[in-house]
Parts: sequence; C-alpha cells; structure tokens
Amino acid sequence: MSVLLEEVPPHIELGLLEAEIKKVVGVSNTHCLHVWSVSHGCFALSVHVTAVDPQQALKDIDQICRKFKVHHATIQTTLAIRGQECATCETRSGDEHGGCSNLV
Repeated sequence: MSVLLEEVPPHIELGLLEAEIKKVVGVSNTHCLHVWSVSHGCFALSVHVTAVDPQQALKDIDQICRKFKVHHATIQTTLAIRGQECATCETRSGDEHGGCSNLV
C-alpha cells in the first residue's frame, strides 16, 4: 500500500534529510524534495537545489542519499548566480519557491 500511495519510507525523517542537504557547502534554495518507495526496500528521491559548485553539490547530496539508504536519486542542480531566477519555479534567488516549497 505504501508503494501505491508513494509514501515517504518509514525509516526516513524528511525534515532531517532536508536539513542535511541544506548543510552542503555552497547549496541554497533546496526545494521540490520528494522521497518515496518504488518497491519494498527500494527508495527514490528527487530534489532541486541551487549551488555555487553544482558538480560538487551533486556528489555531496548523493552521499547523503546513500546515508539515508536512498540509492535511486534525481538531483537537479542549478548554478547559483546572484539575481538569476530559479529555472524550476521562476522566482528570484533567495525568495520563497512558491509551488516548489511543499515537501511530499
């Protein structure tokens, strides 16, 4: 039933996972975070972040995912440029991300 409902896996505390991602050096505007069960014991994640060094952020966030036993992750990184709009939700850097801020 959890798979059909795309529930957050019971072993993952979503707030703690988000906090870990936000701690990555150079990462800002973490949003559109979703974590769900694909099948029994197989978990997936998607997230969008803005980062000063997108390649390094990708590596660091992937390590965090593995720590939380999420082995299938889609991590969208955008280069942080002052004043540039977010490609996903069309807001300016530093602003709240309207429809993207909801955690599932």
